Amino acid sequence: MTRIIRGTTVAALISLSALTLSACSTTDFVDTNVSPIPAAHDERFPIELRNAPQELRVYPMRAYGLDPRQTRDVRDFARSFRNETKSPLLISIPTNPVGGSEPAASRTAKEIKDELDRLGINGGNVRYANYMPEDPGKVSPVKLSYITAQAKVVAECGVWHDDLGVASLELDMNNREYENFGCATQTMIAQQIADPLDAVRPRQMDRIDTAKRLNAIGKLRNGEDPGTKWVRPEAGIQESMGSGGN
Repeated sequence: MTRIIRGTTVAALISLSALTLSACSTTDFVDTNVSPIPAAHDERFPIELRNAPQELRVYPMRAYGLDPRQTRDVRDFARSFRNETKSPLLISIPTNPVGGSEPAASRTAKEIKDELDRLGINGGNVRYANYMPEDPGKVSPVKLSYITAQAKVVAECGVWHDDLGVASLELDMNNREYENFGCATQTMIAQQIADPLDAVRPRQMDRIDTAKRLNAIGKLRNGEDPGTKWVRPEAGIQESMGSGGN
């Protein structure tokens, strides 16, 4: 009687194990071939070359002329315009409710134009426009703007479709990156790129130093050390260190 019970128990365990293994082998509840979002973060948040407006607002603070700070701002903005622009420089002047230009804003725009002339920016490189301020009671600035190419991440960060906890069995089983992963890093890299072209293509390599390479190969053939031995002026270094005072 004992042998029959043990045999039945063993058979039940074998059947249960087979059912468990068959359940683990099925993929009905986990589809590994379907990915709602790109797997790599640089595909979800690519760095692209986009047209981006650059703007400087100069507020009329004086009856005549620009103050020193505004003069520096206009000069720096004009230098950036010459190096980065894809469009003419637009000077937008605020108007009053009857359609005329405000006197202070007009004088400020004239001073800006004089600074641009001194830097060689004039003629067809400058355009003028008027705009109506939203609040006439506020001090309305003279706006300088132009279009430049900029490396940017178009997608927005902070989009959470799924909880980082146990929210989706499919995501947990496939061990995928959560959708917002890498967005902040890509955005930070894009903002630090000095030359926007580096975001879309690599730079050309410099030509090799043939003489230096042949010299190193010749030393290797002769069994010599190909390393470069720099001779430092030790006396000069010691004198410069001792010149700081005792």
